[in-house]
Amino acid sequence: MSRDSAGFASVAILKTFNLASINPLDDIAHEPQFEMVCSLTDSELHQLFSTIEPTRSMVESVLLNEQEIEDWEPWEKFWDGIDHGEGRYIIVYENGQPTEIFFAGYSFD
Repeated sequence: MSRDSAGFASVAILKTFNLASINPLDDIAHEPQFEMVCSLTDSELHQLFSTIEPTRSMVESVLLNEQEIEDWEPWEKFWDGIDHGEGRYIIVYENGQPTEIFFAGYSFD
């Protein structure tokens, strides 16, 4: 798995996903928990992206490209919903196939 500076991890097979490279988050949880990452719910994905299969450009435009954001509510809800020591991930799609995982989180500081 390789990771670029924006928080995206490219994966060939999602089943080979390994959290060891994302210290100190230790595991995957079904809901937000300390020292763990969790996915967004389908409802959260739909609220952010109007789909449950967001593309990389959707994730970038809604969560990363602050200068292009017209509606700040989804951005604020996403980032303000992550506590220190927690993380979130979003499966990113291209042509209906999962291609990347976007990671976001806050340090323990």
